[in-house]
Amino acid sequence: MVSLLYAGSWGVGIEAGYTLGLYDQRGGISDFERYSPGHAFSVSVPAEYHIYDWLSVATGISYEGRAYGYERSVAGNHMFDLRNTEHFFLVPLSLRFSFGNDFARGFVGAGGYLGVRFLSEESGYVYGINIGNMHGFGELDPAADNLFDAGLLAEAGVGFSVVDDGELYLALRYRYSLTELDRNYQENRIKRYIDTFSVAVGYSFRLGGDA
Repeated sequence: MVSLLYAGSWGVGIEAGYTLGLYDQRGGISDFERYSPGHAFSVSVPAEYHIYDWLSVATGISYEGRAYGYERSVAGNHMFDLRNTEHFFLVPLSLRFSFGNDFARGFVGAGGYLGVRFLSEESGYVYGINIGNMHGFGELDPAADNLFDAGLLAEAGVGFSVVDDGELYLALRYRYSLTELDRNYQENRIKRYIDTFSVAVGYSFRLGGDA
């Protein structure tokens, strides 16, 4: 068994996980509306460069779904129960600190990410005149919808060497969004964000470097 941590080596792999979307209106919420966390998933191709045994830079490319529930009632009458999912491509960048032995390592990291929102999805049940289930994909309008995405990233995880030059790992991450879902097209608008907590499992292959 060789060490998990190699100075001067790359690790490249595949990763998939669960995401919990945390809707955040930082300008206040109407008394008629209720929001709840939503469930989605993520798929990534991660890459990690080990500068030293204990220090590395992690990046890659990811698809991430961010979902939330949305309910609205007026005068005691329920109007709709909806699930909104925003779809993103992201490029994270974090500085990661590792500790461990030949078999297992733990890591913690912090950094940021840049991304683009490419699709908006809505499903649920509508009450009133047009009663029924609904599902559809909304057309994003660059004049009103903010397609650019950026934020802060914190992560922690543990990895295990299952074969030579390979690592199976579990990662927990929190992404704090710094960009609104809407563009600045009206005055006194409510600012809307979606933060994300995720749990992912991945497998990484070591490329190059010296043991």
